[in-house]
Amino acid sequence: MFAAIGLLIILYSLGYLIYHFIKKISNKERHISKKVFFLILGIGIIFLIIDSEFAASGKLVQVMNENNELIEKNEDLIIKNEKITDENKELEKQLKDLITSKSEIEDQLNEAKKQYSKLNEQVKSNKELKNEIKELNVKIDKLTNENASLQSSLDIQSTNKSSNSYNNTNSNTSSNFSTSAYYKNCTAAKEAGAAPVYKGDPGYARHLDRDGDGVGCES
Repeated sequence: MFAAIGLLIILYSLGYLIYHFIKKISNKERHISKKVFFLILGIGIIFLIIDSEFAASGKLVQVMNENNELIEKNEDLIIKNEKITDENKELEKQLKDLITSKSEIEDQLNEAKKQYSKLNEQVKSNKELKNEIKELNVKIDKLTNENASLQSSLDIQSTNKSSNSYNNTNSNTSSNFSTSAYYKNCTAAKEAGAAPVYKGDPGYARHLDRDGDGVGCES
């Protein structure tokens, strides 16, 4: 506002000066009133200065306000930065804890793998042992059967010898028994009606007497 008034006053003073020169062309003896001219011009300049001072003060206030806003924003940024720094430290701590946990889990996993390998080897060994036990059981069964057959043969021979001796002393009694009696198992002895078979009787054999008490095919 002051600048507009100042400019109008200055323009008025310049218009007054131009008007004087125009009039002086027709009247060379005409003189300008310097006091009036410089007074009007000075007033216009004073108004411009006042306006510039107000503008400068307003700008200064604006700059100060903006500076205060920047200071507040800077303080907020400092607070946020400190908060982010604390959060970053906490995250770094959590990361270290996770790395430590990961290392412990990897150690446990490696140990579990070692134990699994050992158990797997033991299982393989157990399978091999089971196969060996099966083979041994087969051999034992085979040898048991061969032994039973041999025992049966020996019992038959023993029975035949006993029968021959008995026939020589008691020819009438020997006619009632068969000296060549042989029972493959207790089922055959039961079917023949000879169970139980006592030691010394025709058909008695060791493979029929499992408990070795002298009585075969008891039950």
